[in-house]
Amino acid sequence: MNNKSMINIEHTLKVVDDAINALDTLSLKFNMYRKGVEPYESTFKVLQLLKIELVNNSENMNNRVLRAMHDVGMSSYKDFENTEMETLIDNIVSILYNEVRGYKDLKPLRGDFGKSNPI
Repeated sequence: MNNKSMINIEHTLKVVDDAINALDTLSLKFNMYRKGVEPYESTFKVLQLLKIELVNNSENMNNRVLRAMHDVGMSSYKDFENTEMETLIDNIVSILYNEVRGYKDLKPLRGDFGKSNPI
């Protein structure tokens, strides 16, 4: 997918970093560590992959990573209801929706989540 965009990389990276830090704080608060505890593990993995795409491949981001963000965005309303994490994920999805060409037309991975590389 060619998703050339007008995305503000610096701002988006800051929001992704804020979400990763908030996820760490939230997981520690509830004595849940990323390894093996859902939804923390998969959310952390998708955020890390998105960060890598933003840094290394912002003009043509991996389609599966972007589709995985759809999954994270949809599940955040249930998984992180009324937390800073829900707001941060919503902010990331809004940026992608508004600034990455073609993002709004992508379908979530759903049942295919975690069954391929990179996600």
